[in-house]
Amino acid sequence: MLGNNFKKLKIKKNNKGFTQHHFYSRWMSLSVKKSKDGVGLTRTRGGAGFTLMEILVVVAIFSVMVMVISDVYLLTLGAQRQTTFRQKTLSNVRYVLENMARQVRVSEISYIDQIVNPESKLDLRTQDGQRYLYKLTGNKILLEVYGECSEKKSPCITDDTCPSGQTCDYKTYALTNSEELDVINLDFYINPETDPFDLTKGRCNDNSDCSSGSSCSVDESGNPFELGFCGCDKDLDCEETGYCDPDDKICLPPNGQPRVTIAIGFKSKGVKADEEKVIFLQTTVSSRIYKR
Repeated sequence: MLGNNFKKLKIKKNNKGFTQHHFYSRWMSLSVKKSKDGVGLTRTRGGAGFTLMEILVVVAIFSVMVMVISDVYLLTLGAQRQTTFRQKTLSNVRYVLENMARQVRVSEISYIDQIVNPESKLDLRTQDGQRYLYKLTGNKILLEVYGECSEKKSPCITDDTCPSGQTCDYKTYALTNSEELDVINLDFYINPETDPFDLTKGRCNDNSDCSSGSSCSVDESGNPFELGFCGCDKDLDCEETGYCDPDDKICLPPNGQPRVTIAIGFKSKGVKADEEKVIFLQTTVSSRIYKR
């Protein structure tokens, strides 16, 4: 029986002198194994294997692929972390901007102190007399809300508005978290720079009250209660109000709705130093209170 099997497996040479199994004889060979079921033929791998050079090439290619994949993964992870921190920071800053904008809409801008843009503080007064003061302290934006005098409990905006010996109590709120972001710049641009609702500014009693070369519409030096307006040709002629009415050619308070441009510069924390970037946001909002 075994002889017959070998006869069937006998392979003749072709015309070129190669056997038909030449191309796979290096890797596979036939062997005879005897089992309970009889004698059979099995294929086994030959003695040939990979050379040292082939192994080194495969290892080198695999190492390069691992390094490339690792770099791509680390870059993606860093970009995702940086984006997450920036989105959180932007959300916080937008909240602060909206808080200030909402308060500006329902309040009056205080012109008690002379306005010189850009201002580092924003001083607001509500219609019921309450004072809101926004400012930058260190790397945080603070809000001071003024309430009542320390003893008399009467409304106040400064210590001067309280009886002698009393102070104006106020509460301070931090609008930004210094552990999440650093605010490096906070500027307020107020327009107009003079109070448009103070109609006493720029008034005159005689020519001496007006700037050089301008005349007063009245000459009542003996009657201080009689007030007129200084004449003008351009805004520069009105030193106190900075606005010359183009029709009447007299100095008047600026005829404009008070508005504030808020500019904030900040950078988020929680990222590497080389990944930190300064971001600037700004918004312009007008007060809805108009008295003219």
